Amino acid sequence: MARSTLITEIFLRTTQVRIDISDENAAVTLMSTDMERIDIGFRSLHEVWASVVQAALASWLLYKQLGIVFVAPIGIVIASFTVLVIFMKFAGDSQRAWMTGVQKRVGLTATVIGSMKNLKLSGLSQAVESFIQNLRVEELASGARFRKLVIIAAFLGFLPFLLGPPLTFAFAQRSLDVSKTFTSLSYLTLLTTPLTQVFQTVPQVLSGLACLSRVQGYLECDTREDFRKLLSKTLQYPEKTGGGAQAQSKQPEPPSVIEIQDAKFGWEAGKYVLRDVSTHIMRSALTIVVGPVGSGKSTFCKALLGEIPFCEGDVTLSNSVPHVGVCEQTAFLSNGTLRDNIVDFSGYDAQRYAEVIEATALSLDLDTLPQGDMTNIGSDGITLSGGQKQRVSLARALYLHTDLLVLDDIFSGLDAETEEKVFSRVFASDGILRRRQTTVVLCTHSVTHLPSADHIIALGDGTVVEQGNFEKLMKHQGYVQRLRSWEPSARKSPVDKLSSKSATQKPRISTLHKSTSRASSLTSENQAARQNGEATVYKHYLKAMGWVLAMLAVFFAALWGFFTNFPTICEF
Repeated sequence: MARSTLITEIFLRTTQVRIDISDENAAVTLMSTDMERIDIGFRSLHEVWASVVQAALASWLLYKQLGIVFVAPIGIVIASFTVLVIFMKFAGDSQRAWMTGVQKRVGLTATVIGSMKNLKLSGLSQAVESFIQNLRVEELASGARFRKLVIIAAFLGFLPFLLGPPLTFAFAQRSLDVSKTFTSLSYLTLLTTPLTQVFQTVPQVLSGLACLSRVQGYLECDTREDFRKLLSKTLQYPEKTGGGAQAQSKQPEPPSVIEIQDAKFGWEAGKYVLRDVSTHIMRSALTIVVGPVGSGKSTFCKALLGEIPFCEGDVTLSNSVPHVGVCEQTAFLSNGTLRDNIVDFSGYDAQRYAEVIEATALSLDLDTLPQGDMTNIGSDGITLSGGQKQRVSLARALYLHTDLLVLDDIFSGLDAETEEKVFSRVFASDGILRRRQTTVVLCTHSVTHLPSADHIIALGDGTVVEQGNFEKLMKHQGYVQRLRSWEPSARKSPVDKLSSKSATQKPRISTLHKSTSRASSLTSENQAARQNGEATVYKHYLKAMGWVLAMLAVFFAALWGFFTNFPTICEF
């Protein structure tokens, strides 16, 4: 119950934390490694008080048998516990340092796995492998300090068990017969065995507390505060005819979905990426935001979504926009089938699904996948190309059927031909978004599609350098006109002049259900191998450990098992 509650809280906090301080690697480590330590530590928490009660009862029984000499094992326990307390002062810091190393290594490993193609193409795989290996060595070094404390705790825990009986009988002042001797020995075992467990449990409990403090620190992170204000249609457009509620229900919607007045946006306090921004996003229109690399286009997108941590000025959002769709520069894809990544949590509609597949030009790509749209695309869509990832992300946003769509450089991974196909089918005059009358904000560094925009916002030097429709800006002889003059003439033709045959042709649903038995068999074989493990994995760990240490570990484990169970064998 505690585990599920903490994981739920970590997940909720991850969705609420400010974007500038959020760390997905921290959340992953907290949900896995830290939660495991908390589970192990607090699972045996009740054994502590139960063992203390058992030891107290055993001490009383031992006192009835031997008298005051029962304090001999108690003295050993007190001395051992004092030493344990001294060493356990370092347990919390050692555990936190260890978990920090794990978090750093796991985060980098996840990033490397997601960028494996680029690393191989750039020839950096060996260098990155060495770097990750060094992080693993540092992690083991940090963990070694905590493991040494665990060894000390185990050693101190066995001292009462080993030294208690001989010291007790040595200080006994009365003669002991066989019956009393074995009875006292049983009571000594009842006294020392639970205390040994307590000594070994203390490091685990302290480790759980240290990990719990890490979870608490993450849950106390600042949450996102939406600085946007809702634009009340009643307040902005008051009725002049005095028709009451009936007149208010007939009032027109405001022409702008978002209004920005004298705003500043930044990621750090006092350091603004965009300044003096005053603009608006027109309803049911295509707004294209252009500008050079680093001009603040992504910051502008985050500002529209209310994700910027530092803002001054007014950003007003119409209350007639209940749903907002977003496509980031880096597509977010889960480890599942291509269809699941598009449909997501919405209900499956075959007609709408086929429509967005055709609009994003994914129908041809599905023919090349082994199981069509039921192909598992892997973690972060690793089996797809960059352009395919962007189009799957766009297809998900289109399938959701939102009122406002914010797109951040979604054409970056597409070739020229595919880009124009997607633009003509999605954004052009007969595109899917025009038919739905969706408000669209498209941030891009490309100026090819500017003639199709209803409104253009040009960013530069940390502010809005100019804005308006295409004809107005071309006459202005400003930033947009200069950008168009640099664009190759081959790509200056508006996409609206393209043939709309591909946009109006009937979507092919048959390709969406393609499947092959070979792909299914490969998947089942991989799952079976993962469940059973491979001998090479165990050989790798044994080689890293060293054959001498491995054989010694097996030898001492066998000795421990033999001597622990030998007394029970002798009883028969």
